[in-house]
Order: sequence, then C-alpha cells, then structure tokens
Amino acid sequence: MSNLTDFPNINLIEEQACDWIVKLEGDDPPSAQVIAEFNAWMKQSPKHKSVLLSMTETWGEMEVLSGLSIAPVRPSKRSELRRKIYLPLVMLAALIAGVGSKFVNLLTTVSRPVVGIPVLAMLFTIGLSTWYLIDQPITQNNVYLTNLGEHSEHTLDDGSVLWLNSNSQVEVNYSSSKRKISLLKGEAHFDVVPDAERPFEVYAGNRMVKAVGTAFSVYRLDDRIEVMVTEGKVDLAIMQDTLILSPESHLVNT
Repeated sequence: MSNLTDFPNINLIEEQACDWIVKLEGDDPPSAQVIAEFNAWMKQSPKHKSVLLSMTETWGEMEVLSGLSIAPVRPSKRSELRRKIYLPLVMLAALIAGVGSKFVNLLTTVSRPVVGIPVLAMLFTIGLSTWYLIDQPITQNNVYLTNLGEHSEHTLDDGSVLWLNSNSQVEVNYSSSKRKISLLKGEAHFDVVPDAERPFEVYAGNRMVKAVGTAFSVYRLDDRIEVMVTEGKVDLAIMQDTLILSPESHLVNT
C-alpha cells in the first residue's frame, strides 16, 4: 500500500490563474460559458481559489471577481505596499528578462497608473539585482510560518537562529529586557546567542522554556510539548513547577 500523496503543481495553478485573470479582465464582460468554465476550474481544488485570491489581492485586481461566485478579500496593507512599490520593477524586470508575453500582458493590464520615464530610469539604474526582493518571505508583526512540506531558517535581531519545521508558526517579540518567542503550532529549533540580560523564552500554551545561550527544539502538539536540548541548559516552567534540562535531554510533557 502506497503512502505517497500527490501535491498540486503550484506553478501550473499560478499559470492557469494568470490566464483567468487576463480573460476576466478583458474589455468585454465574460460570457456565460466562460463563467461556467471558470467556476468549474475553481471547484477542482481549494488551491485554485487560494492562488487566484492571492494573485488578485497582490496585483490590486479585486474587481476581477465582481459578479462572480467568489468573495474577494480585503487587500492587506502588505499587498498594497508591495503593489505600489514593486509592481513597476516587476514589469521592467519581466520585459528585460523576457519571461513571456503572457505575464507581461498581465502586468500591463493591472498596472494602473502608467509608470513615468523618470521612474523607469531610476528602476533601470537600480538594476535587476533588486528583483529578488519580490520573492523574499515577508514578516508581518514578527510572525514566521511554514506550510506543509516547507522548512525555513531565520536569523533574528540578536543573531539567534530560528529553524521552522513543516506546518509551523512562531511569533517573535523582543524588548530591552526579554526575548519572547510564542510557538503557535508545529516545531521550531533555536540556536540562541548568549545574553544574560535578556533571557530567551519560548512559550507554548501554558508552558515556557527559558534559556540564556543554548540550542534546543520545541515541538507543540494539541495537548503536550516535546523539548529536545542539544547544547547548554534550559528551564522548563509548567504552571508553578520548573524543570532543568541538560544536553541531549528529551522531555515529553502533557
């Protein structure tokens, strides 16, 4: 019996979503047949809807969904900022790199207002080296997350390194007296830079793991946490009790 799971081809879905945005954004209203085909495509997979909503939100084309059987979401401040600042650069890079007329046509369709010559000159001077900014993970309110099958690594403000396992989420809050990490779900590994004045605290539900300079992992489940210490020591606080874990310690707490 096979345990393999087929995951959707995200690149193909994004290409199909681009096609639909271009088709629905045309000068003439879409025909009943086009709308029926669009709705059928949307029902094929929940991923189709999420990708389309994400693309229309990012490029400011929420009106594409007007009159269709899709409820647009309110554009976030992040999307508005990224659209206003980076959209002209995306257009320029796409034209120079020759990524394909389909994508360029989409960007041309959604890029209102027209970019002026001085702006284009400035963007050309900046160069395509800034293109990578578009694809960098964006952190909102110091929240880091991964989807299923994803892993990520982040260097925090103090130099400590955070590794996120698949389907995990943490919130980082640093102050002058404390380094607080909230593990909202999943598993995270921390390589902590020593700072005696600011303890490094990881919260998971009503449990707290405290370290000064060490390396350890915390795995949060629905009703318990697992802590693995690979270097140094950590204090584990549960309500009024405190446990001290040393290297290679592995605790499952319920």
